[in-house]
Amino acid sequence: MTISGNGNDAGTDESGINIAELTGSSFAGTRPTGITNSTISNNNEFEVQITNTTGTLTDFQLNNNTISSNGVAINGNATSPHSDLVSFQALGSANMKLTTSGGNYTGNIDPAGGKTITATGLYIDHSGTGGLMSATVNGGTFLNNNNALTVSVAQQGSLDFDVIGTNSTFSRSHALNLFVAASSTGTVTGSFTNNSIGTAGVQNSGSEVGFGIRVQNEASTSTANPVTVQINGNTVRGMGSTAVGGFAGVNVNLGLAAQTFTRTANITITGNNIDMSMAAAASSCSKTTPPRPAPSTRRSQATTSAPTSRAMSAT
Repeated sequence: MTISGNGNDAGTDESGINIAELTGSSFAGTRPTGITNSTISNNNEFEVQITNTTGTLTDFQLNNNTISSNGVAINGNATSPHSDLVSFQALGSANMKLTTSGGNYTGNIDPAGGKTITATGLYIDHSGTGGLMSATVNGGTFLNNNNALTVSVAQQGSLDFDVIGTNSTFSRSHALNLFVAASSTGTVTGSFTNNSIGTAGVQNSGSEVGFGIRVQNEASTSTANPVTVQINGNTVRGMGSTAVGGFAGVNVNLGLAAQTFTRTANITITGNNIDMSMAAAASSCSKTTPPRPAPSTRRSQATTSAPTSRAMSAT
């Protein structure tokens, strides 16, 4: 299957493929769902968008596809706004599972000539009132995306993910990114394992203004559910622009200024190979301290410590 040059209205999410409320069986069952061995390129808004608010999508698969956008305007538009190459999102009470194998996800981070900078290569999110987003990403090549891959969660949605053996180069911001929103109270478990980020000896090939692997836990709504993540066996190279002094290969940040509660995070970082010739640090961890009560005298005003500038400098 080949889909190219479709749509001209970002306001209505005209895209290459845009499906809502999709349900189906396991991939080997009677109602399999997925896209295999296809080329989807240079469409408006999204190349592929799957969004559910209810029901169960048992196992949607992406297998060995070529999905890309060069950022050039199409169908008579002066510009063609573009979000993610692939957006897989659960809202409401939806349960969704995504399994990917191989494939190429190539975006555009060069605005020259009026081209659009594309967003995330593969965006996986649950921002609903309940239900589980489960994702296993096996391999795949990610090139010239703002983020190569983002998994995120908000409100009462739960997230379980494994990102294994991917190869990402020339991400503008964070290559592999976990974002836990302030409102998140659902379960969050996952892993980044044996991924390759950047090219040895090539500045910015891992990321220009972001981290190689980022865990951003901003959850401030009280919950007993910790954020549990393993970061193991990854190779990170070519981090950060020389102009901004480089970025850490792996970054973990807990909380934001003025939060009185920050959700517990259990992060295990083992066996990673991080090229320190360009990275500002192999890994960095920061926690925002909740504000202290102001003292009764002017002599010693209370302060609120903020996360390090590197932890918050890129989005």
